[in-house]
Amino acid sequence: MKPRAVYVEWDDAHSRNAWEHYRPHREMALRVRSVAWLIHRDKKRIVLSHSMDANRRPRFMDVLTIPRSAVRKIKRIRRLR
Repeated sequence: MKPRAVYVEWDDAHSRNAWEHYRPHREMALRVRSVAWLIHRDKKRIVLSHSMDANRRPRFMDVLTIPRSAVRKIKRIRRLR
């Protein structure tokens, strides 16, 4: 697929690394907003890259795979200035 600029809202998981008593009010999913290049998508996942070089066959940096079940919204960014 040809990379395209997108805005994505998705739910992230979180964890804490300490011994503690469980408190339900502290367990919340984190809603994340990303603006990036959509470089792959299928039924199970989307793949974003936060940087892309300008070569004919581009290379990508900071690649992030997000399960489709965590994606809440995807909007294509139509104009880049």
